[in-house]
Amino acid sequence: MLSELRKKYPITIVEVDGIKVEITRTLGSGKTLVMLPGAQGTSETFYRQILAWGSARDVVSINYPAGENASEQAKLLLRLLSSIGVEHFDVLGTSYGAYLAQWIVFLSPSSVGRMVLGNGFHDPRPAQTPEKLANLENSSPEKVKIDVMDRLEKSVESELRSSLLDLIGGGQSPQSIRDRMLAVQRATPVPRITFSENHILLIECDDDPLINPSMRQSIQSHYPGAKHVIVSNGGHYPYINKPDQYNDAVGYFLEI
Repeated sequence: MLSELRKKYPITIVEVDGIKVEITRTLGSGKTLVMLPGAQGTSETFYRQILAWGSARDVVSINYPAGENASEQAKLLLRLLSSIGVEHFDVLGTSYGAYLAQWIVFLSPSSVGRMVLGNGFHDPRPAQTPEKLANLENSSPEKVKIDVMDRLEKSVESELRSSLLDLIGGGQSPQSIRDRMLAVQRATPVPRITFSENHILLIECDDDPLINPSMRQSIQSHYPGAKHVIVSNGGHYPYINKPDQYNDAVGYFLEI
């Protein structure tokens, strides 16, 4: 399906503030849907969703550039979107991308209609340890990418494995991977946002190995009025592992 995506919606480059950013854009007929991948992801990460929704929505999926500060990244993304004529949009983020989505809403709540937070967090501290931070700070970008790829190579053969080997191996620079992982370790809780909670959808998985039960409960408690969907056996990547269930939930919420 990645080859189908690349043929139908090839990556384009947008330059903002002298920084070149890769995006996948569909220019569909409906309202813009901004998609933000996790720390180990690119603009093509949501390939099943982009193919499913690309005609009905103007999907803009962003391979956001390297950077260790979520607030500054969110400001850059807002300037990028404005530069391509997108001022009002729905946003879907997964993992670190969900954290970034909340920063976008904090900085510019009037820009966003609905927000989908998948396998994400508002408070990163439970995922942070001094050991993880020190290991990243003391490792070169190349070493960090080699370690990530090595773990993927040793994982069980699946669509997820082959997709991530392609997306991360060919689509992410070592600097980007290290910076995003550092961003998670240095992140602080998202400030309280001014946004209607019935315009928020939380998607979680009961077997997510990265977002533990306490972090899932924390984001539910933080947004008690949000819609809430649990995808069984979706792991950390339900948009790849359980695409039909994921697409149905998000599509219904966003009225696609």
